Amino acid sequence: MERGYLFLTSGYRVILALVSISIFWSIDSKGITEEKMIMAAIFGGYALVFSIFGNKRVISYIEWLVVLVLAYYTPALLIVYFLLLTPFLQIISLKAKFYDFLYLAATISIFEVLIDKSVLEIVAMGCAVYVAGYVLNLNFSKISVLEKMLKEEKQDNESLLIENSVKTNQIEVVSKLFIHKQHLDDINNIDTLVEQMLVSSMDYFNAYYVTIYYYKDGIFHQISDKGDKRKYDVPVNLSLEKGKEVYYDSKVMRVPITYEKKPWGAISVYGKRSRLGEDGQIVFFPFEESDFEILSIYVDSVMSRLKEIRRNDKLKRAALYDRLTTLPNRAYIEGDLYNEKLMQMKKENKPFAVLLLDIDHFKSFNDTYGHSIGDEVLRVVARVANETLKDFKEDDAIGRWGGEEFMAFLVGTPEQCAKKAEMVRHEIEKFQFKYRNVTVSIGLAFMGKDGTNLEDVSQKADAALYYSKENGRNRVTVYKRGME
Repeated sequence: MERGYLFLTSGYRVILALVSISIFWSIDSKGITEEKMIMAAIFGGYALVFSIFGNKRVISYIEWLVVLVLAYYTPALLIVYFLLLTPFLQIISLKAKFYDFLYLAATISIFEVLIDKSVLEIVAMGCAVYVAGYVLNLNFSKISVLEKMLKEEKQDNESLLIENSVKTNQIEVVSKLFIHKQHLDDINNIDTLVEQMLVSSMDYFNAYYVTIYYYKDGIFHQISDKGDKRKYDVPVNLSLEKGKEVYYDSKVMRVPITYEKKPWGAISVYGKRSRLGEDGQIVFFPFEESDFEILSIYVDSVMSRLKEIRRNDKLKRAALYDRLTTLPNRAYIEGDLYNEKLMQMKKENKPFAVLLLDIDHFKSFNDTYGHSIGDEVLRVVARVANETLKDFKEDDAIGRWGGEEFMAFLVGTPEQCAKKAEMVRHEIEKFQFKYRNVTVSIGLAFMGKDGTNLEDVSQKADAALYYSKENGRNRVTVYKRGME
């Protein structure tokens, strides 16, 4: 509004100054004279100088006097009097007091005296200016009051709109919190849990960017993120002090994550956004304490779910893994592990073999050295066999079948599987056990070729194993028809 007013008053001055110059130059036919050049410079300077300054009381006082001086020295240019309107209206619009009206009336009266007007004309002009100023000021005051009321009402409406938007957003966030907390119950691994924490945090605050840090070796390391981080200066690592600190401002909110009362990590959310008004314009909002409380509640729920996942994993491991060797137990081998290999064979057309391994003369270890040494032999055989198969970098798997027997699923052709079995036997034989050397006997049978289910193929592998033990032990035997 003020900028438009300045533009209009400046234009008004320039136009009247140009018209005055034009009229002044056309008074006689002497052409360009020094007097005309001086007057043109004066009018041009007036228009330029007073267009630069803003709407200030002192400037308006000076402009009023300058225009009166111009009118005095150019009595033939009646249009100059119209220039008085600009400072007059500016003074009146600036909450004029009675002394402003006196100033206008007094200066115009002095001007009237200087141009030899009669006393009646002088008094009439002074009174007219005073009354006109007073009446206009009353109207300007009413307009100012109305403008102020409209401005305050607009601000109230905007504040109410923002407040309603914030409340709506908070209700929406709480609703999302309830929904996302329910989603946690369906998650059963840590990687998915971290990803869900990112997705939920983005959704809660319609965030621009979210990142998660993991605490290790005294530093919070960034492990995962989501969104666009180009607008923000995002640290890759956080110190222990910063990672444990609660922080939020207009751009970012950081919430520490604890697990069993120890630092686990931290989550940082950047750029809280919300839709404002009926047109749904997206506006950035500063983070508040309520946002921290909401995210803290969700983070606590995530950590509770993490605790459940780890507890379930521990129970599952106890049910599916052998405590002594930490390898899959018989229930796992016969169930999920076998089904996994069978699906892989059908899907990827990868054949596999069933290997049965038995520790030679294992009973004598227990009888001679005691059961603790026997347990150590089981652990050594399990570790060496498992590490040997891992060196092939394929999907081979081995578990404890029972007692001193182990079963493995070997992926590959018969020649490849026989080579793997021989490598396992060889690595166990050359291991330097401190009491005496350990050897194993191995039987090998193939899925499809020797049977169509685990029971059939394991029986064939057992027959091949028996053949190895009956023929000197410490050897690998591939099943052949008739070995039963």
